[in-house]
Amino acid sequence: MKPETLNLFVLRLLQTLVVVGIICECLIPVFLPGILSRHSITGGDLHAVLISLMVSGIFAILILAELSRIMKTVVKNACFVKENVRSLHLLGVYAMIIAFLMLLRMVLFPTLTALIILAVFAIAGLFSFVLERVFAQAISYKEDDDLTI
Repeated sequence: MKPETLNLFVLRLLQTLVVVGIICECLIPVFLPGILSRHSITGGDLHAVLISLMVSGIFAILILAELSRIMKTVVKNACFVKENVRSLHLLGVYAMIIAFLMLLRMVLFPTLTALIILAVFAIAGLFSFVLERVFAQAISYKEDDDLTI
């Protein structure tokens, strides 16, 4: 598969996932309480799980939207731009918020799944912050190079 084709595929996939994510987010309050009650999760635990999933879902959708923005610059062959530095910073912030929400959920309703989600998003957040710095430095080098020419 040619890189241009792959880039467009990934962009379209991310855009589709944003829409699917919004639909799923809207359906959580409708279907999840029934599913959770079958697993003996009721009362305060049910509310804690619902709230953590809904808020985490919002930030997951925001992550997909930022990835889509970054992918648009890749499709245009202009990925070393300041907008991507901002997007990477936001990705890190959103991932850390999800990790923090899962930490709170672990306190209220500890599960292995919440622990794994916490670890994955904490690592993703740190990775995004590192990439933000790498991109900022690359842009600085690129600007210096452009001034030289």
